[in-house]
Amino acid sequence: MRMNLNSLALVLCVASPFVSGALQAQSIVITPNYESIGVNQTLQYKAAVTGLMDTTVTWSVVSVVGGNSIYGTITPAGLYTAPAAIPANGITITALGSDGKTSATVYVNVAPPGPTLTSLTPNPAPVGNATVTVTGTGIKAGATMNCNGVQLGGTTITATSVSGGVWTPNGTTSLTCSVRNPGTLFGNALTIPMKVASPTPPPPGGGGSSVPVVSPAAATVVLGATQQFTA
Repeated sequence: MRMNLNSLALVLCVASPFVSGALQAQSIVITPNYESIGVNQTLQYKAAVTGLMDTTVTWSVVSVVGGNSIYGTITPAGLYTAPAAIPANGITITALGSDGKTSATVYVNVAPPGPTLTSLTPNPAPVGNATVTVTGTGIKAGATMNCNGVQLGGTTITATSVSGGVWTPNGTTSLTCSVRNPGTLFGNALTIPMKVASPTPPPPGGGGSSVPVVSPAAATVVLGATQQFTA
């Protein structure tokens, strides 16, 4: 009887890793989760697989393995290439696990390009608070402008320009701005230098210090006598 119990314990110990693996939930997580890209642009997807011994996945675009020219293509390694024209319907990217049933799906948005910018003023831009204006073509109502990664407030929009207030801290060397319309990507970015503050002029007579040196530094003067000081 003791031999049978020991044998049973040995079997349970050997089987426990497989039992643990079988109880682990199968899941797939795709990154990035959602992105907007332009026509013909590429986007690398990755799939994190949990609970499956074989972690390879099969990629598809709108349920078509490998995709097609209408909705874009994707390689076995997850590199997606957007179509040459914006499709009428939304685009889904799916990773199917090796078990043939575990999967994950994310959406990708193929968007039109943003406005084309031609100038950014004032050039150079002052450090601190300033109002900057970009001019270009294709600017629509509701356009937004970003400068150095920050969306500008109080923007004024016309068919050919966008203006807004920007603040840049001391030490900033350049200003980069771009514009996008509602539903589009950002257009081309323009970069201009920042205005360098003028150095403080030296005191009259030269020298790098604004505080004169008095000689002698100290003196004792008898009542009624005189003492010559020079600076």
